[in-house]
Amino acid sequence: MSIEANKDLVRRLVEAINRDDAAVFEAIVAPEFLLRDAVVPTPPGPAGFRQVAAVFHAAFPDFEETAEDVIAEGDRVVLRWTARGTHRGEFLGVAPTGRSIGFSGMAVFRVADGMLVESWQCHDRQGMLRQLGLA
Repeated sequence: MSIEANKDLVRRLVEAINRDDAAVFEAIVAPEFLLRDAVVPTPPGPAGFRQVAAVFHAAFPDFEETAEDVIAEGDRVVLRWTARGTHRGEFLGVAPTGRSIGFSGMAVFRVADGMLVESWQCHDRQGMLRQLGLA
């Protein structure tokens, strides 16, 4: 696949996360996909993304992730993103606060055979927890 096709794959993933779209997860996330450093432990493959999206959408019904930068070289795609939402449901054991939050992060994806096969993630967990009044 071309570098542009790899970047489009990551953009599709961001859109799927925003819509909690299981069909897109199945289409672009390989069964052996490993999501490293997720907020919650996740199973491999599309089920991991379905689980993460479900957790965030249950806690933040208006959750939206924005791709700020998408940079690629070879089989790697780097995504710098921001996310926003309003805490209306339980999140990691924390009762809803009604607070609006915004945080950012980065992810490096590896692409093989037109599918996402691995990702390394980091995001501002401390800032997110501070906005929820927990830090």
